[in-house]
Amino acid sequence: EELQRKNAEEAKNNLGKFNVSWYLSTCKGCSGVTAKGIDVRNTTKYQGYQIAATDWSVIPPYSIIEVEGYGQYIVLDTGGKILGKTLDLLVATKDEAYANGRQNLKVKLIRKGKGE
Repeated sequence: EELQRKNAEEAKNNLGKFNVSWYLSTCKGCSGVTAKGIDVRNTTKYQGYQIAATDWSVIPPYSIIEVEGYGQYIVLDTGGKILGKTLDLLVATKDEAYANGRQNLKVKLIRKGKGE
């Protein structure tokens, strides 16, 4: 019974595969401040988490997500091209962004929003 509940919870939190890319705070059209007002000109982290941009109708702001192979991120940003099951992960260098390219990765929801 406990295992069934745990498996059901796990399945609910598995959001499936997202098209993932990487971005810099200095990208074209980027201000260095996330849509939630966090200044990321000198950091890629907030409260110990890496920062992600999502479509807020799919994954709301302040959610904590786990991206397959890349760890946990907090959703603090969005963007005009971030629609549906797409995800942008903030990195510090252009080399890092280019090295990662664009990938289809599994995403798991750790906490939705501010934990409501």
